[in-house]
Amino acid sequence: MIQITNDDVKGILNFVNKQDTNKLIVSVMGDTVRKTFILKRGNYDAPGDEVQPGTPKAILPFPANYPKNRLGLAMWMFNKKNPLTARSFVNQQWQEFLDAVL
Repeated sequence: MIQITNDDVKGILNFVNKQDTNKLIVSVMGDTVRKTFILKRGNYDAPGDEVQPGTPKAILPFPANYPKNRLGLAMWMFNKKNPLTARSFVNQQWQEFLDAVL
């Protein structure tokens, strides 16, 4: 958590629309990895088995040099070897075409 004081706002954070208080608390995502579970029957308060980050190996294996976080997932999704990106784009084009025709 980062605390931003009035001096910080006056100095480099002039664009922050801040209420008249002594300090503003801003949440910042850290590098901590939280555990993820399969939810039993979809209930958030009924965690089941713990799962690890991953992607479908049948489509494109997740490269070992990619970080195991959202950045790595974005890199995997837009990898030139990943067929899903082009396929999703073509599906959107077909949907627009068929919506216009029908």
